[in-house]
Amino acid sequence: MIAKSQDVVVALSLVVLSREQTKRMAYGHLGELLCISSSEAFKATQRLVRSALVEPGGWRPLAGPLWDYLVYGVPHAFPGRIGEPTRGLPTAWAADPIAKFMPQGSDLPPVWPWSEGRVRGHSVEPLFPAVPDAIKNLPSLYAPLALVDSLRVGRARDREIARKMLKEFLSHDTPVAV
Repeated sequence: MIAKSQDVVVALSLVVLSREQTKRMAYGHLGELLCISSSEAFKATQRLVRSALVEPGGWRPLAGPLWDYLVYGVPHAFPGRIGEPTRGLPTAWAADPIAKFMPQGSDLPPVWPWSEGRVRGHSVEPLFPAVPDAIKNLPSLYAPLALVDSLRVGRARDREIARKMLKEFLSHDTPVAV
């Protein structure tokens, strides 16, 4: 089985959606929210089940294994890189909820390049290109994805705060406050 970076986004969206909805949604609707096809949403979910990150036959993510994967696997499988200045959406330590814990210096913040973005910063390639549009469709997905980016591109302190906040996000019935 080959993991894809969009699987991380699908896994986090399943966490968010399990809190916001009482019924499992159709793959077509999940795909629309995340700006991927329904078949890609299905395939990603199946990879997550085979990886023991989501319950078999359901859409409920398994918090412990998912946290381990986000913290120890994702930064190595899908490393981030700070790039050229661009306009976009703040991520990593520049985004809520982690920004309130980090002093924001005069340096440009990390951003996902996005034509609708209003912040100028250094580009960070998102886990897949449609992440900013997916966040527009599912705003509660923003905080956990920004925390994952802190693991991908952050310094030691950023990563430690992100680890703690992701553990809290995954272990509670309420999402990280944005």
